[in-house]
Amino acid sequence: MYKAHKICVRCWRKEKYCKCNNKRLELIDHNMVYIVTHLNKKGYKTKFSCGGHVENKFIYIYILFYNNYAFDTLPEGFVYKNRILFYENMKLKNKKEMQADINHKIRILKTWVKTLNNAWQHYTGRQFDGFIFITTKNFNIKI
Repeated sequence: MYKAHKICVRCWRKEKYCKCNNKRLELIDHNMVYIVTHLNKKGYKTKFSCGGHVENKFIYIYILFYNNYAFDTLPEGFVYKNRILFYENMKLKNKKEMQADINHKIRILKTWVKTLNNAWQHYTGRQFDGFIFITTKNFNIKI
């Protein structure tokens, strides 16, 4: 049996810690909470995710992003295609092996998320053609 948490997708906190006036709660698999919240806090906007479930006859761990990102690296064993980062394994036969594989891949995914830079360094959507210069009294700032 898998466990899920209600997370506010406005502040990316668990329901009991959220102080938003207009909470928008979504269920997120227990093993994906850290991953999804940190991706969103870093600017990688996620739409759906699944942390894999031993109740299925195969393992499918995935994150669907709203945008397409040009990641420098991917977590070991994962594929990124059409805005979906995923791992699948249909070879394991028993629940113990499946749970061990899920746990291993979630650890790899967490480590990867920790090493990611913020999303504005990787967004492959609309790009700015030039720079905006803001002039102040004593210096110029290039944005």
